Amino acid sequence: MSRRLLVDQIVFRIAGPIITGLVIYLLILLLYNNIAQILDSFISEELLICIGLSYLITETTRFILKFYPRIKSLSSPLWSIIILISISIALTVLIIIICLFIYYNYTLGYDPNISEIQIFLILYITLAVALISLHMSSHYLKQAYKVQLKNELKLKNQSKEDFTRFTRGINSELLFESLEAIITKYQFNKDKADQIIDDLSLVYRYTLTKNHVELIDIKEEIEALVSFVNLVDHLPYRTANLKCDIQHASFVVPGTLLFIVEHIIKSTIARNGDSLQINIYTSEEKINVRYEHHDKLTESFNLEKLQELNHSYRIYADTGITIKELGDDRIVQIPILIMKNLTDEHSDH
Repeated sequence: MSRRLLVDQIVFRIAGPIITGLVIYLLILLLYNNIAQILDSFISEELLICIGLSYLITETTRFILKFYPRIKSLSSPLWSIIILISISIALTVLIIIICLFIYYNYTLGYDPNISEIQIFLILYITLAVALISLHMSSHYLKQAYKVQLKNELKLKNQSKEDFTRFTRGINSELLFESLEAIITKYQFNKDKADQIIDDLSLVYRYTLTKNHVELIDIKEEIEALVSFVNLVDHLPYRTANLKCDIQHASFVVPGTLLFIVEHIIKSTIARNGDSLQINIYTSEEKINVRYEHHDKLTESFNLEKLQELNHSYRIYADTGITIKELGDDRIVQIPILIMKNLTDEHSDH
């Protein structure tokens, strides 16, 4: 789709004045009851004069329209259009009168009468106003199209985010691995199989019911995380030992800690008999997830895996999720979100 409006198109600028000049010429002949002149000499000086005046009025009106954004910034859109039309009418009157006097005096040898000037003025003022109306309708139609396109893109992105959040909540890989573990354990230890089912149901109940909640208390997230770690201990990953020390009240995006801990466990090399120690504690501005990292060669834990979460946190905080290396330890830092601060921030916006 071309960015130029209709009156700025090259084809319109070339063909438009020819057509409008021809129409004005025919209208003048009709008004003067001089249709026979068309049969005698269709292409005459008067026709060329009408086309020439159409070019002058069209280009003058286009030049005036370039000042519309500047005029609009100083007044309302309605007054801006009225000002444009007034300037266009004034310049059209000036151009038509000057051109008619030059043509009549230097070509015909006498001054034009008032009625002739009035006819030309009415027709070309109508042309100028029509051009402004055409430009404004095209301009506002284009603006409306941009707004509609922006809203459609916003809805598309929202649908994409909802789908991503839904698939992350489903976590098909975890579901199938848990079902496999249930089948295996059920043959030898039904109590452990029942425990896996309980943990699995708690995790999925949390992720699916909180899927459409923007923020949730960190204590609820920790409760779901404990069930998740218990569930993962039965899967073919490295077992984990979770220690939580939450001293500051905070809210998190639902599934944050589950998502981070899952990727930490999956990306860490399993050691025989050793459980992965994961410490979760709060500082004044951060929720810290600390562990001793030994990344797999095929899969490492980095910020790219947290890109979607970072996008969510940047809506509520100035900084997103960060990762720090401290010797053999890696610390994932999540911004603390306090409901009072979030309310104040939204009210400022």
